[in-house]
Amino acid sequence: MGEKIKIIDFVNNQLKERYKSFVVFGPAMSGKSKLARKLAEKTESLYIDLLADFLSKPELSGSIDTFEPQDLKKYLRNIPFDGKLIVIDNIDFLINTWNDLNKEHFLNFIERDEFRIGYCFILQSAKFLRARRIENSIGQNRVLNIYNVE
Repeated sequence: MGEKIKIIDFVNNQLKERYKSFVVFGPAMSGKSKLARKLAEKTESLYIDLLADFLSKPELSGSIDTFEPQDLKKYLRNIPFDGKLIVIDNIDFLINTWNDLNKEHFLNFIERDEFRIGYCFILQSAKFLRARRIENSIGQNRVLNIYNVE
């Protein structure tokens, strides 16, 4: 395995990119939520526990099984935040309801979104993530395994 990516340096560079969003994935109990909170704190970003947010809002919790990537994009765009990065944790409950086409749309959103805010999605390991490489302008993968970051 190569040298670990310093996540803060990666984020600072990524937020200068045209396409700012990225994914950090890892297995259950690997410290993803801890990393997400720490990343949000260190970069003065907004941390969102998406599952908790959905469960606290009846209009969202009733639509989990029909909430698709385009709905997620609209939801994220409507979050009142003037910063540069939103860290989205616990999104797996949605992804687990998506078919392969929706998962591809989600990855395309990450790859090509040009919004002023970047999104860091924290996910559990999945084949569709491990198989995908989305590079920034300097050739760094924007789909990061938690074991390759520090």
